[in-house]
Amino acid sequence: MRVILWTALAAASVLPTVAQVAPQPNPSHLSSPSSFEEMTTQAFSAEPAIPAVIFATSMPFREEPVKDRPFSATETTAREQILADGTKITSSVEIQVWRDRDGRKRAEGTLKKQFNSSQLRKTVSVSNPVDRTTMNWITGSTNGGRVTVMHLPGLSSDTPKPAMKGGLSALLSAPPPPPSLLTGLSGVVRSPKSIPDSSKTSVHTEQLPPDNIDGLNVEGIRTTTIIPSGSQGNDREITVVSETWTSPDLKIIVRQITDDPRTGKVTRELSHIDRADPDPALFQAPAGYTIKDFPDITSSTPTEAKH
Repeated sequence: MRVILWTALAAASVLPTVAQVAPQPNPSHLSSPSSFEEMTTQAFSAEPAIPAVIFATSMPFREEPVKDRPFSATETTAREQILADGTKITSSVEIQVWRDRDGRKRAEGTLKKQFNSSQLRKTVSVSNPVDRTTMNWITGSTNGGRVTVMHLPGLSSDTPKPAMKGGLSALLSAPPPPPSLLTGLSGVVRSPKSIPDSSKTSVHTEQLPPDNIDGLNVEGIRTTTIIPSGSQGNDREITVVSETWTSPDLKIIVRQITDDPRTGKVTRELSHIDRADPDPALFQAPAGYTIKDFPDITSSTPTEAKH
């Protein structure tokens, strides 16, 4: 999970680029962010494509690179929440994902049109699990742009946490985010009091019959988690049901559904899956962009060079 947060820090470095093209709100209605967490929460909540892209490219760092199984697909994350008064809230974000034969992965999502009415802009993230780097940038700049490159350490259990201060330290030590990333980082920085006591929580897992999704044979697992009454101030049990469908061939999650009465139903699914090897150019930094390289996650003085 620390990998996702480190990648979020890299993506946050391109937020000034987004801000430059964002419409300027009325200052009387704008509250200045007081911390790094607040800044990223505001920006990511306004742009759901950014956390979705981060999530899609961070996962390969948690395991060995998946080689010789290339693919491209459309990933759609949809959320449906019904409030106590019956009001239904729905939202969705769609991104494009690619993985090449070497296990490199790219994800990109289109930014909201109001950020630039004349030019299509996308947020892009490329991960390389072999050399353990991740690149983030935003396309559509008329005078070039900036690519943030972050080098990630290993994820062994004895890997020490980077020595950071203030908001960064709080992010790195934060618990895992909830299933929905559509709400931005506000769900990442949580109080420990909001985390259920795992010793009292009941978890039941069952294997589902094999299925076929978008031409791929998949295996499914349903996990039912019961949070007992009183553990979160709740007067009755809370039941969370999650289904995960995985392709053993491509070694990817093709569909994941989490139904949580506290946050709603979140469905993340791949479609239009193509098993051709993607163009190698997709995994390179754009020409003309400035490379901002963080060789050490603990360093605040990156090197810069024109690509």
